[in-house]
Amino acid sequence: GAIRLGGKGGRSLVVAGGKLYTKGNYSAASLKYFRVVKQMSGSRWHATAEFQLAKSLYRMRLFRSAQHYFTNIIQVGSSHRHYRSAIVYLMRISRQLKDLSFLGKLRRFRPSDLPRNQRDELFYLLGRYYFQNRRLSMDKRLSASLSVLRRVTRRSPLFYARAQYVMGAVYTAAARPGLAEAGRYRNQ
Repeated sequence: GAIRLGGKGGRSLVVAGGKLYTKGNYSAASLKYFRVVKQMSGSRWHATAEFQLAKSLYRMRLFRSAQHYFTNIIQVGSSHRHYRSAIVYLMRISRQLKDLSFLGKLRRFRPSDLPRNQRDELFYLLGRYYFQNRRLSMDKRLSASLSVLRRVTRRSPLFYARAQYVMGAVYTAAARPGLAEAGRYRNQ
């Protein structure tokens, strides 16, 4: 049958999904959230259902599927109520999948969009992403990469050291462009 947009239908599915999620039944919870996401796009519960669906998929270790829904959220931008949390989850997923493609969909990012303890990691990931992005000209790759890598602070020794390493690769590529184009730089 037809499902009304908004109203109790979306709420009851999100509440039912929440109870299942709390019990650790992520699969059943994801089905509740999926119904809201796919059938109730105008619902005021849609944003919450989309985020909870992505979290459920993440908990089931279905990282590609979770990445899809978290990426939908960051494409909406900071107006999405779960934007900040979605970025954090995408960073976690990028560690699992070694995939930084979500960074290409991050629009109008402001450092204040993330908690302070997460910013250095995102700056490092952005620096790597820009440096490896072959769709950009070499000049743009180098300047974009350096502009964010320089923002990684010593507060995060691991990401600071990694950023310094990538900066070294950027400076080497600037001095000898053939190295970067030949793909000699590899992910850490």
